[in-house]
Amino acid sequence: MRTFWILAVILGLVACSDDSPTLGGGISKTDAASQGGTNSDGEDLCELEEWYGDGVCDTFCPQPDEDCGDGTCQSNLDCRNGERCDDGECISDIDVRCSESSPCPAGFYCTWPQDGVCGDEGRQGVCSEVPQDCPNEFAPVCGCDGSTYDNVCQAALSSISVASTGECAEPCTEHEECGANSYCTAEGACEALPESCESNDACPSDYFCQIDQENVCISGEGMCVIRPLDCPEVFMPVCGCDENEYSNSCFAEAAGVNYVDGECQTTCDPDQDNACPEGEFCIDGVCEAPVTCGGLLGVTCEDGQFCNIAIEDACGEADQTGTCQEIPEGCSKEYAPVCGCDAKTYGNACMAAAAGVSVRSEGACSKGPTSGCGGRNGEICGLTEWCDYGGPTGTCGQADQPGTCEPRPDACLAVFDPVCGCDNQTHSNACAAHAAGVDVLHDGACGTTM
Repeated sequence: MRTFWILAVILGLVACSDDSPTLGGGISKTDAASQGGTNSDGEDLCELEEWYGDGVCDTFCPQPDEDCGDGTCQSNLDCRNGERCDDGECISDIDVRCSESSPCPAGFYCTWPQDGVCGDEGRQGVCSEVPQDCPNEFAPVCGCDGSTYDNVCQAALSSISVASTGECAEPCTEHEECGANSYCTAEGACEALPESCESNDACPSDYFCQIDQENVCISGEGMCVIRPLDCPEVFMPVCGCDENEYSNSCFAEAAGVNYVDGECQTTCDPDQDNACPEGEFCIDGVCEAPVTCGGLLGVTCEDGQFCNIAIEDACGEADQTGTCQEIPEGCSKEYAPVCGCDAKTYGNACMAAAAGVSVRSEGACSKGPTSGCGGRNGEICGLTEWCDYGGPTGTCGQADQPGTCEPRPDACLAVFDPVCGCDNQTHSNACAAHAAGVDVLHDGACGTTM
């Protein structure tokens, strides 16, 4: 019999407790009070849990609880949520709506549904009364301040609304911690990257909008890609869409710039003088550094170009090189005759270039062998001649010594009797020097004396 009465007393105490959960395993009244009497969907918990008229005055209920009597009070605990006790009477002269910029009065705090949004972007909440004490139970929740509390009531005791159930996630410090298609904000939270972008403005500060190569430097959609922090010192130049040149693609991406492979090129008008920087030529509307041609290797130029050899290099007869230049499509009718390296006379240098021919000398080509060469007038022999200074004399026309144009030999004996030509090149014999269009400076190889 004694055991029966002890069990009866215990069951009666449990039944009288305000914090007991419903028979269905629902929320406790303490937790309900910390949420302002509503759940995350805004539904009335007092109605769902049938706390209206249960014999206990539940002041946190959104609607008046008949168990609370005639509205008289001794403290705020005797009044409904959103009311306060003033001279023994519960009055509702406070604004039950609140936000981060419009807080609740003393003794109340702003609550929002547990959806993780809290009061962002001015979202309104409901003023709920701060509890006096809380049960010693561990059911962790994450507060809107980013801190973890043992339970809902403990968060309310600190005047903090609950953002979500469970402990708060550890703040991130690196983008890699957030997984694919997400990034770490400055506040340490992981957020999703935009699905697409058209400019860097749509991406986080340390990302850039990488445009598809088909539309790069024009327009189009891309995706936010993280900018590299370290780049290799490798020279593989790219031209950025900001018209700056970068030593490789990594440096362009670090600057948040899309690019095309290769060095930046300057556009030009081939008919305009000084269209390109010094040392460059206008080729197909783009300024490019000259390509060396001719010489010992006999390097040829691309279609639409010709190997232009300077006048002083005598048409490359001593293996001098030239530069590849674009063949002009049209020339003026100015008459300033030149002799081309093909021994033909052209109306001007442009016309020679249009024929793909370098200029040997200014003025018309001579007709047939000349009686003299070199000397004060600097006469030049024809392409099939060489200037005979009477060598080997060691002069090669120095001191304005004149010479005589002689026909170049068609063939020479394979005799090795080296001589040094007036071109400072060693030839196998005097005949070979004459066939190359030069006289003999001295017998023996260049750099030796006989």
